[in-house]
Amino acid sequence: MGLNLKENNSKKRWAIDLNGGGALPSSSSSTNSQNAISSNSSNSNIAPTGSNKLTQQQQQQQQMGEHSTQQSMTLKAKKGWELAKSPAKSIFMTGFFLWMVGNGINIFTMPIIIYAVINPIKAIFQTNKMFLRFDDLNEVLMMKLTYIAIQLVLLGITLYKCSSMGLLPITPSDWIYSLPIKTTKEFSSGSII
Repeated sequence: MGLNLKENNSKKRWAIDLNGGGALPSSSSSTNSQNAISSNSSNSNIAPTGSNKLTQQQQQQQQMGEHSTQQSMTLKAKKGWELAKSPAKSIFMTGFFLWMVGNGINIFTMPIIIYAVINPIKAIFQTNKMFLRFDDLNEVLMMKLTYIAIQLVLLGITLYKCSSMGLLPITPSDWIYSLPIKTTKEFSSGSII
């Protein structure tokens, strides 16, 4: 029993100080400490004063953790939409370059046209790779569709320029070689009488 009392004294010394309201008992007055321990042993189910603050701090940390997670997801979604809409910035630049090259076909216009056709196609095929870091978001499909739609607008501008330059076979005269040659049913020739 005496050993158990000493263990309680060493284990709950802080509880005596906080709950007892008085000064910590000295080792010389063992009867006072025994009385304080016995009075506090009945209150052992009551949480010490400092534990409520610790619980509140843990709750605040959890709330801050949830809040920071929500903030990071919001920031991630914002960055994802920024990436999805980033090709829209180059629509006017591409249109301006294509307007500046004119309608002539020469060695200077062809690299610009090829560049304007190949880049949107490559970007469409790399869409999943571009949005790989945003896969945990719910809106990732809409981001991808927006990105692809803007790339298709860029490709459409370039194809319109190609048709105005005559590089796309869209007129009937471009397909004249595939028309069958008409055979005549009548033949006439001039003669001398």
